[in-house]
Amino acid sequence: MTLIGPPTRAAPGTARTVAASTCPQLRQTVTTRTRTWQPRLRLPGSRGAFPCLRGCARKSLEDDLITHRGGVSSPRHGTVGSMAENTQSTMREELADFLRRRRDALSPEVVGLRGGRRRRAPGLRRDEVARLANMSTNYYERLEQGRGPQPSAAILAGLTRALRLDPDERGYLYRLAGHAAPAEAKPAGFVDPRLLSVMRAMAATSPAFVADDLATVVAQNELHSTLFGRVTGLPGWEGNMFWCWFGSGRWRRAVLNTPAEQEAVGRAYVAYLRVILAQRSYDAAALALIADLRAASAEFTRMWDEHQVSRSYSSSVSVLDARVGRLDFDYAMMVSSQSRQRLHSLHALPGTSTQQRLTELMKAARDGDSHVLTVRG
Repeated sequence: MTLIGPPTRAAPGTARTVAASTCPQLRQTVTTRTRTWQPRLRLPGSRGAFPCLRGCARKSLEDDLITHRGGVSSPRHGTVGSMAENTQSTMREELADFLRRRRDALSPEVVGLRGGRRRRAPGLRRDEVARLANMSTNYYERLEQGRGPQPSAAILAGLTRALRLDPDERGYLYRLAGHAAPAEAKPAGFVDPRLLSVMRAMAATSPAFVADDLATVVAQNELHSTLFGRVTGLPGWEGNMFWCWFGSGRWRRAVLNTPAEQEAVGRAYVAYLRVILAQRSYDAAALALIADLRAASAEFTRMWDEHQVSRSYSSSVSVLDARVGRLDFDYAMMVSSQSRQRLHSLHALPGTSTQQRLTELMKAARDGDSHVLTVRG
């Protein structure tokens, strides 16, 4: 690659300049103190392009070149591949350091081992962590040295137990290893207090419910239970959102949307269930739900086999209530980053009489007071 430019001469008194006017490949002046390079046309993109330069001057110039590919410039060592490798290397190093720090901070007595006087450090030894985590010492040593392969979810679960990590540390460990942190196990009947607070705030205006990360309803407000029936705490899958649509159909029967619109709603449910399944790492409960839905609904089986994946839902739904008539809603969902529970809510569509009819429905509801139905643990 040839650079065209008039020969130039180094200014008197300029330190460490290399006059390159005689080189056919470089007709510029290179100042290694300021490390500047201003060609008139394009730059070579590889090393060895300047045989006329020697030593550190040549290396400095070649290292500072900005390579051009198809008119888009990339910074020094800034290719996509190298940046990805650098990121992976950094995460391996962070993972290794995190494991070392947690091992050093964990005393043997905490895990039921003897301290002894012969220990050179207060923490656990590598072989002890490996034994507690049910893995080989060699494999664990490679992780601490930043040389090991990407650990599996099972390996990370073993390290979590062995190092006595709290929920925040566990999530950090999984993310460093390139995995999504698993949801923390919650007691039966647990309802995320933040989502519950929001649901209570909209009790007088919007039907809403809270569901766990497998879409089983754990709390409803009165408007929702009045419209769709109480499903909180029902046995089996009867309280599951996907089952209420494809299995029992108890929610679907109240929906006025056209068959084509209901088809779109069903596809959105199935595509979102794919997301949930991956987030749960295809655990036994999620696989059992899929198997039961496939057995109960040919429609679900057909949509599931299409393997569509999406987080979005149908944005609107219309419901027929025998007491107040047609209700038109916009749909919204809020996800808790901590519990992974979700708040699903229906909001009166602007320009309709839905909100007025909801007010009438609230007056006709039991006791006239909004309340919350929750799972009893």
